[in-house]
Parts: sequence; C-alpha cells; structure tokens
Amino acid sequence: MVSSGGATAKPSTISRPANCPQFISDGARKQDPGAAVPMQLVQYVRSSTNKEAWICQERDGSGLWYQGHDRVQDWYAEVGGEIPEEGRNGLLRPNVRADTKNRSYSVTNDDTTYTVTPRGLTIGSKTYPAIQAYPPA
Repeated sequence: MVSSGGATAKPSTISRPANCPQFISDGARKQDPGAAVPMQLVQYVRSSTNKEAWICQERDGSGLWYQGHDRVQDWYAEVGGEIPEEGRNGLLRPNVRADTKNRSYSVTNDDTTYTVTPRGLTIGSKTYPAIQAYPPA
C-alpha cells in the first residue's frame, strides 16, 4: 500500500496490459484459425451470481471476443480453476461491438445480447452487478 497525505491507496494489481487466459486464445483459434493470439485483456467482470466474462482483443487489434463463464464449482482464476466449456458453462463469440466512450462491449448469440461494462454483465434484460472488475469502473 502507498500512503500519501494520510490516505492509503491500493497499488494496481495489473501494471501493464495483461493477456487473456490461454484457453480463450485456444478457443478463438479453433473458431478462427487466423485469430491473432495471444489475446489482450480489455475488460473482465465477475458477478456475485456465479458469472464472469472477459472481453479480449486480438493481438493485432483486429477483433474483439467475448468469453462468458457460468461458474459450476470454481472461478477460473482460483487454484485449479474451472475452465469454461463451450455449450456447458461457457460461451465464446467473436465480433464484439465496442462503445469505447462508455466502456461497453456487446455481442449477440442467437436472440440474446450479452453486454459487459466495468459495472457488470447484462444478459438479455437481466443485469448482474460486478463485484470485481478490471479495469475497474
């Protein structure tokens, strides 16, 4: 912790742009062999209701991807963490639309729109507030 003038500030846990988890790059390559990996983290959110999502950008800046995870047992980041499985508890989709001014990222799968912001994850009309976000709101 850093103290300045009596105030205590937490140092950033990530001091430089981070790569998205390897399983996202691997999944993107399966869907699109030309995907530029490793992917860079744009936004991550975790809700109190067993949901987490990543927005990842291809290394060359050419595309954004959404990875959603409905936690069954563990969060991905925990030791021995759970890796989302497409069709079971995970959804990986390309062609994310970015509203960078509002830090909002959306993708549609079938008739459902998934939107990630630093404040949470919205699936259809249901919003799941973030309990953790990087970068924060």
